[in-house]
Amino acid sequence: MEKQGASYTTIDLTTDVPTKTELRSAIKQHGVKKVFNTSGQKYRELQLKDKIEKMSTTEAVDLLSSDGMLIKRPFIVEGASVSLGKKS
Repeated sequence: MEKQGASYTTIDLTTDVPTKTELRSAIKQHGVKKVFNTSGQKYRELQLKDKIEKMSTTEAVDLLSSDGMLIKRPFIVEGASVSLGKKS
């Protein structure tokens, strides 16, 4: 982002979790599983691998908004668009 001259604000997702509206938008754009940090310790602790496919959007949003460590990073909000994870 810096190389492209884009301005941005960095936030700590563990203390400043995205809003439920932002999380719903991310799920709508990318799907439930893509919003979760599937390689994170918290994801494994909660054994979400088998539960995630059966989760409703509301259940996923509630869970994601309860703990920022469950959210894939970076979580970039630009207007109505949400980008997730690093591009390879």
